[in-house]
Amino acid sequence: LVLRGDVSQGLTYSVVRGDGTTLGEDEVLALSGGDGSLAADVRELTARPTPAVVDALAGEGIEYVVLPSPADGDVAADLDATGGLVQASAEDRSTRAWRVARALDPDALDGPRSWLHVALLGVQLLGAVAVVVLGAPTRERRRAR
Repeated sequence: LVLRGDVSQGLTYSVVRGDGTTLGEDEVLALSGGDGSLAADVRELTARPTPAVVDALAGEGIEYVVLPSPADGDVAADLDATGGLVQASAEDRSTRAWRVARALDPDALDGPRSWLHVALLGVQLLGAVAVVVLGAPTRERRRAR
């Protein structure tokens, strides 16, 4: 969870997984709606952080909370005092980071399984096998004269 801005000008947040946004994901993100429960949890975290809010973030699959520089000192002080958040190191020394010290919900990262996706992967596998078979060199039988 990356928090940007300050309390006086307003805070924004984004959830980053792995190396961040990859090619093409920015269009998908622009069309997708926000998560109301996560927005409420982030609002609660920045206004009145409690261990219950940290538990809710862990339930959403959030493992780290990051305040890139320039970090708001009021928000950073509140997060420092919150139970369930442990200070973590960041690549940039001016960036503040905390690790969620609660066990993450494993189902929060997986999401629902799409049976259409599984079926399309099966069709793709069959197509790949067909391409390999049809592209294999043929052997010509020679008849004895």
